[in-house]
Amino acid sequence: MKKVVLIISCFFFFSCSAQNKKDVYIYENDTIKQTVKLSFVNENKITFQLISENILREQSATIEGVAISNDWGMETDDDDEGYAYAVTEYIHEGDCWLSFRIDMETQTTMRIIMADCVPNPYCPFTSVGILKSQRTK
Repeated sequence: MKKVVLIISCFFFFSCSAQNKKDVYIYENDTIKQTVKLSFVNENKITFQLISENILREQSATIEGVAISNDWGMETDDDDEGYAYAVTEYIHEGDCWLSFRIDMETQTTMRIIMADCVPNPYCPFTSVGILKSQRTK
């Protein structure tokens, strides 16, 4: 019985802590800066704004919307050293299909996968590298 109460308490805590949480993820190199501003509406839904900037060309592209977590089971990505880590995947289906893959354990890294998007070719919506959390409140 104690285990059931503990599991329910943990689920409630993590569900509540995910609501209204805001975060900013950034990747930047000498050419591209990608910024994702997102809010966790609940454990299954995020709102986002993705900004991709080409620093050299002084151009940018932006997309925003809602993404819903998938029900496909556990997904994994690899970090810069090649180590696998579990991710929570949120899918946006609109004019552009986007997958936001957030590190499940720490929520400090993100990758973005895109399909059927026609952004400025110099300002991609797909990840150029791993985006790192900037943790805002």
